[in-house]
Amino acid sequence: MVRCGKQLADNEVVHHLTLGPAPYADPAAGDRFRHNAFCIGPNVRAAVGEGRADFTPVFLSEIPGLIRSGRLAIDAALIQISVPDEQGFATLGVSVDVVRAAVDSARVILAEVNPRMPRTAGDTRVDVRRCTHLVPVDALLPERPPPVPDAISIAIGAEVADLVPDGATLQVGIGAAPTAILEALTRHHDLGIHTELLSDGVMKLVQARVVTGRRKSLLPGKVVASFVMGSQSL
Repeated sequence: MVRCGKQLADNEVVHHLTLGPAPYADPAAGDRFRHNAFCIGPNVRAAVGEGRADFTPVFLSEIPGLIRSGRLAIDAALIQISVPDEQGFATLGVSVDVVRAAVDSARVILAEVNPRMPRTAGDTRVDVRRCTHLVPVDALLPERPPPVPDAISIAIGAEVADLVPDGATLQVGIGAAPTAILEALTRHHDLGIHTELLSDGVMKLVQARVVTGRRKSLLPGKVVASFVMGSQSL
């Protein structure tokens, strides 16, 4: 859009959180694009801070309703999908979240078909006949490297871990301090996870059988999460 869409004007680009470059938020594209972030990532933080882009504070769970109701009108959904099966159904792969509502509501769907995008189960199927255009690509999926805790984060992690009893159910965020907390929980037993975000640190505790979910009152034995944020090791 930025490189070839010189004729475009008055376009709003909306997304939750993306990784990698965001050239539509650069000053040079300001006369054609205005970005609206539901979660401010590193690629748009400067634009929001300088007033060149907008931030709409909203719960992630409320965004699909805004889209489907028309209060947040999506004219075109720019998505990436897995390779379709014999029946012509692809999947949204690693990113379903608010994309499902955008695909169901948009008048135009522009879909990159990436063989590196895994097929995923659940409410993630996309009928390619619903797509306006399919563009073949072969690109690595963006990754967020896990943060490396510093000395302060490690100290915080140790203090917090002492407050967590065996059998507790945890909600865990992302960043250096949450990573340090998870690393300090390796001697605990039967922890449970019911969280918005699932990170590498949780995966390691599951593999070490520190997280078992045996004592959870809701969905015992299961790790519950809304989305996964991890490195290639996931």
